Amino acid sequence: MKKISIVVSLVALILLSLFFIPIHAKPSGQTRMILDHSLHVYVSPPCFNEAQVTNNIAESTLSKARELQYESEAKCTTDSLMSQKMSLADALFMKLGIVKGPWSW
Repeated sequence: MKKISIVVSLVALILLSLFFIPIHAKPSGQTRMILDHSLHVYVSPPCFNEAQVTNNIAESTLSKARELQYESEAKCTTDSLMSQKMSLADALFMKLGIVKGPWSW
């Protein structure tokens, strides 16, 4: 009986610590981006209205933009893709799609 209570206590402590352990989460490769194939740049959706792009654009992902070796169009896009400090639980919930993350455009 004592072993069971120790195991339950450890599991509860581990689960509780998930909400307090901070990590720096980065946007996934599947984060939505807008690619300008003429200028070879990518733009995050929140920065699109200020972006200087041509009409040769397509919606894609961050991993595709990196695969094509495109550059960030402006500081706004670079800043919007910065890592965010969050709890381990928040990062896990975001990866699982339970909650929306800062890159859910």
